[in-house]
This record gives sequence, structure tokens and C-alpha cells, in this order.
Amino acid sequence: MSAAILISTAAFGQQQMQDRSPEQRAQRQMKWMQANLALTSDQNDKAYNILLKYASEADNAKTGGQRGARKEIQADKDAELKGILTGNQYQLYAAHMEQMKEKMQQRRDGGQQGSY
Repeated sequence: MSAAILISTAAFGQQQMQDRSPEQRAQRQMKWMQANLALTSDQNDKAYNILLKYASEADNAKTGGQRGARKEIQADKDAELKGILTGNQYQLYAAHMEQMKEKMQQRRDGGQQGSY
């Protein structure tokens, strides 16, 4: 019974993330960046625009059946963010993204659900 609850909870969490609009996803990512990277007001504005741009691109790729484009979109987003963040900020961001990647893999493998 607990395995069924765990599976349905993980599926519900994934569905919630998929149901978020690009704006909601960008805002959620910005909250993490603001709380953890000490962004300047200029970085804040630029980062939000980058996040929104790539969240929209990811939606367009998904609806266009281009799921394989996800890695390319992520790489492009990371490159743009690297251009506006300091070296230390980008290291923290990259470490967080790696953590999130690992959590997603654990969920796919039947582990617990993580949060951004």
C-alpha cells in the first residue's frame, strides 16, 4: 500500500510541474536564485528574462514533439546565465542543477520526489 502511495505522490508531483506555465516555472526558479545567489537588481531582471525565454522554448519543443531538444535548451540557458552570473554564483547554480538532475533521476528510478 505505501508503495502505491509513493508512486501516486511522485506522479502527482511530476504532473504539477508539467501543469505549470513558463511564467510560473521561471518565477519558481527565480525564487531559488534570489534566495541563494545574492543577485543584483540587474542580474535579477536579466536572469528572469533568460529563465522565461527558455521555459517558453521548452514548452514549444514539448508541444512540437521535440523532447530531445531539452538538453540543448538547458545548455543554451546555462550559457546565457553564465554570462550574467559571477563565477561563484554560477558554481552554486551549477551545483544546484546537478542536485536537481540527481533527484529527478531518483524519482524516475522510484525514489522520493524533490523540490526546486
